[in-house]
Amino acid sequence: MITTVTLNAAIDKTYFVSGFAVGRANRVDSLLLRPGGKGINVARVVKTLGAEALASGFTGGNAGRWIEEELARLGLATDFVRVGGESRTTLVLVDRAAGNQTELREPSPDISPREAGLMLDKVKHLAERSRVIVFSGSLPSGLPAGFYGDLVTAAKGAGALTILDTSGAPLAKGLEAGPYLIKPNEEELGDLEVKQDYGAGEDVRRIVGVSRRWVERGLSLVVVSLGAAGLVAVTEKGAWSVRPPRLSPVNTVGCGDALVAGCAVVFDRSPQDLVREAAESVVLEALRLGTAAAASAALQPCAGEVDLSEVARFLNEVSVERVA
Repeated sequence: MITTVTLNAAIDKTYFVSGFAVGRANRVDSLLLRPGGKGINVARVVKTLGAEALASGFTGGNAGRWIEEELARLGLATDFVRVGGESRTTLVLVDRAAGNQTELREPSPDISPREAGLMLDKVKHLAERSRVIVFSGSLPSGLPAGFYGDLVTAAKGAGALTILDTSGAPLAKGLEAGPYLIKPNEEELGDLEVKQDYGAGEDVRRIVGVSRRWVERGLSLVVVSLGAAGLVAVTEKGAWSVRPPRLSPVNTVGCGDALVAGCAVVFDRSPQDLVREAAESVVLEALRLGTAAAASAALQPCAGEVDLSEVARFLNEVSVERVA
């Protein structure tokens, strides 16, 4: 089973308009309402790809209750920690005429020390029956930057393979716990190093060099997202450049979550001894499925969705090149 942990779950509300005018009344052409948060997106894609998924994290108030009920309606198993505050809503305004989108994010609920302790106990319990646990997204208010590290340590202690997809201080602190996989983008990877050692726009060789330093510190797989250019992946055994199929994206929000979901599915179904040693065959299969899923996600109007027929087609169009 694959468990996803979304500490900052949200209701994602997307308005589609044809020409947005600031300071005036605007008519909404259509509206989409979805449970949101990076881990929830991962869980939805995992389920679509045919693996068993369970969504966990924090939920609170009426918004949190709606998130849980909607996930249950979608057929996803859930096991959240309920908190005293209200889960946030994220508003996305998509202007079809201008070809852009604007995002407004409400503040997160404040998490108390008691609620944080309940989450730590929840992860220990879920890790005992999960092959893979994915920790995704930002930290809500009240939690220390090292909280993801505490969760990764707890999950590893129970025998689960851990994936950490966050940024900034929570990523830097979380790395100290040695997750199996991290998925920063190029800028986030640079933020983990001193600025004179790594700058934006560096080449693949430099990305491989920085990633290898983290592999040497205990990570099994570093996957650096390069957006439309694909990704660079590094393990102890080698490094690869992976390029997605050519396409015209509709919505790139959630593509990284689909990438993580595809990798998690391969890790969940593969022989665990090969996964633990980051065998090249397993790693490349994970990267191919993840990239194909991310490509399909780019063609969907909402994050957390992929089309299985597209994923199958894109698998044959993903290119992999060994670079080290």
